[in-house]
Amino acid sequence: MSAKDTVRRNKTAIQTILSGDYRLILNKVYEKFLITNEDYNNLKSINREDVEGHVVELVDKIMNKGEDTCRAFLNLLQTDKKIKTTFPQLKNTPFLPKPDQASLLQHDGSSQMQSIQACAGGSRSVIQRLSSTLEEELDSTEVAALCFLCRDVVSRSHLKGITNIKELFSRLMEKGVLQNNHFLSQILWTIDRIDLVRSLGIDSKRSKDTDESPVLSQYRVMLYKLYDAMINDNLAIMKFLLRSKLGKSKLDQCKTALDVFAEMEKKDLISDTNVSVLHEVLQKLDNQELAMIVENYIQGVPQQQQMLPPHRFFDKNESHLPLSVTETQSTCRGETIYTDARPQPTSFPDQSEYYTLTCKSHGLCVVINNEIFTGTNLKNRRGTQKDADALNTVFTRLGFKVLIHNNLTAAQMQNEIRMYSKRNFVNDNALVVCVLSHGEKGCVFGTDGEKVFLQDMMLPFTSGRTPTLAGKPKLFFIEASQGDGYQKGHCPCSLGPGEEEREKQFFLEGNSEADFLIGMATVKGFMSFRNSVTGCIYTQELCRQLTRSAESQEMDDLLTVLTRVNREVHKREFYQNYKQMPEARYTLTKKLVLKSVSPDCDQK
Repeated sequence: MSAKDTVRRNKTAIQTILSGDYRLILNKVYEKFLITNEDYNNLKSINREDVEGHVVELVDKIMNKGEDTCRAFLNLLQTDKKIKTTFPQLKNTPFLPKPDQASLLQHDGSSQMQSIQACAGGSRSVIQRLSSTLEEELDSTEVAALCFLCRDVVSRSHLKGITNIKELFSRLMEKGVLQNNHFLSQILWTIDRIDLVRSLGIDSKRSKDTDESPVLSQYRVMLYKLYDAMINDNLAIMKFLLRSKLGKSKLDQCKTALDVFAEMEKKDLISDTNVSVLHEVLQKLDNQELAMIVENYIQGVPQQQQMLPPHRFFDKNESHLPLSVTETQSTCRGETIYTDARPQPTSFPDQSEYYTLTCKSHGLCVVINNEIFTGTNLKNRRGTQKDADALNTVFTRLGFKVLIHNNLTAAQMQNEIRMYSKRNFVNDNALVVCVLSHGEKGCVFGTDGEKVFLQDMMLPFTSGRTPTLAGKPKLFFIEASQGDGYQKGHCPCSLGPGEEEREKQFFLEGNSEADFLIGMATVKGFMSFRNSVTGCIYTQELCRQLTRSAESQEMDDLLTVLTRVNREVHKREFYQNYKQMPEARYTLTKKLVLKSVSPDCDQK
C-alpha cells in the first residue's frame, strides 16, 4: 500500500491522536519542509474550539502534496523522539508501516557503502535502498544540479527528463559509476551536501582514485560554482547578452544558470578547453566574483590546491586574449586525467589578500537580543531567541567567544558598545556585533523605544578610537526593519540625494573607516520578516550559509557567503507575495574566510 493510501485510510485515527498537541505537530512538519511557509502561517492561528479541524486541514495539505510527502510524514511520526514521547499511542498503531529507511543515513550509511564496494558495480538492492534514502533528503533543485554534474559520465540524452535521484542512480549504475564511493562523494561535496557525505560514512579526503573510478572534472565544478554564486539579476543579464548566440526562445526555457550552460554546450560555445565566450559575458556583469571563478579554472590549479586561496588572478588588461586550459592539466572532453603522484599543497594563503585568523579565539561576538518592549508601541519580538541561539552556535563554532545581552534600553546598548570599544584587542583577530531588535532607517530601537543610530555603534571601533582593532575585520549584522514598507518583486527605488549623502557619511575614504562590514536584514525603507517560532528569515539563513561555508572544502570568503544569503532570502515570498532583500555594505581591504575551529581551541 502506498504511503498516501495509508494516510487516507487511517486519516481519522491520525487526526484523533495528533489533536493532543496540534502546535507540536505543526512545527515539526514545518521544520521538515513538508508544508510551505504560507501553509504554516495560515495554520498557526489556532481556534481552540476547533483544534481537530486544524489537524484535519493539516493532514489534507500533506496528502495533497503527494506520495513523497506522505511517506516523509509517516516516517516523521515514527522516528522523531519528541513526537514519540508526546504521542505514545503511535507506538503500537497498526496503520503505520515500518520506517522507510529514514534513519538509514544516520545509522547504516557506512555499512551500505561498504556493501556497494564489495560487489562489482554494487549490489542493486543496496543501491536502491540508498537512492530511496537520498530521495528523502534531496530536493528537485539539488537533483537537477547532480544531473548537471554527471553530464560528463552519462550522456545528455539519458539525463533528459530525470526528475528524481532513483532515475539518476539507475543511469549511474548502467555506467558502473557506483562501484565505489568516490564519485558519489565528489558530487555531494560539490553541491554542499556535506551532511550526507558524513552520514553515509564517506570521507572524500580518504577516497582513493583508481583507473576505474571517474573523476568529477574541474570544468564541471567550475560551472556549478558559477551557478551557486549567481543571483537572479546576474542570470537575467547573462541571458540578455547571449540572445544573439542562443536565441530568445531557447533562453526563455532556461530557468537556471545550469540550463544556460547546457545550451551553450549544445552550441559548442563552451567546453572544458574553451571558456572564452563565457568569460567575456561574465566580465560584463556587476559581480566580478563570477569572472574570477573562470579565471581560477583557466590557471589549471590541481583540485587540492584550489582549496587554498589563489595567489594571483589574470590581469584584467589581458582578458581579451583567447582563453584556454593550461597545458599542465591534461584534459579530454568529459574527463580530467591526473598523474598518480598528485602534488600536495605546500603554499599558504597570501597575507596581503586574506585576513589572518589563528586557531586561538578569533575574538568577541557580541549579540544584543531585544525581545520585550514594555511601555512602548513596539510589539514584543517573539522568536528572536531562536536567532540568538543560532548565532551563539555558529560563531562559537567559528572560533569566537559569544556574549549575549538580552533586552537592553538604548542607553544600555550605547554603554555596552562604549565598554567593548575600550577592550584591548591585541590578541583578537576580529570583532563581530549582532543586533536583533526593531528598527527604522539607519537606526535600531532599545527596549524603551529610543533610537540608537548604526553609525554611533560603529564609530567607537574605528582605528583612531580603538587602535588594537586597526587592520582587523569588524563585522556588524543588523536584524531589524529599516522602514515600514513592503517589498514586491521589483528593485526598490533609490534613495533621495539627501538620504544618499547621509548614508555615505560613515563609509568615508580614509584608513580610520577601513575594514568594516555591515550586513543588513533588509534595504532601506523596508521591513524584515520574523517567524514567531523559527526566528528571523535573514538571521537563520545567515547562520545556515555560514555553517555550510565553514564545513566546506572551498575557501569561500564572507562576501560570497552573503551573496548566497541575499539570493536565498530573496527567493522566498511572505504573506501577500512580499519579498525581502538583504544588503551588505563594506570597506573590507582583504578577503575574510571563516572556517570551523577545533573545540579545544582557547576561548579567552
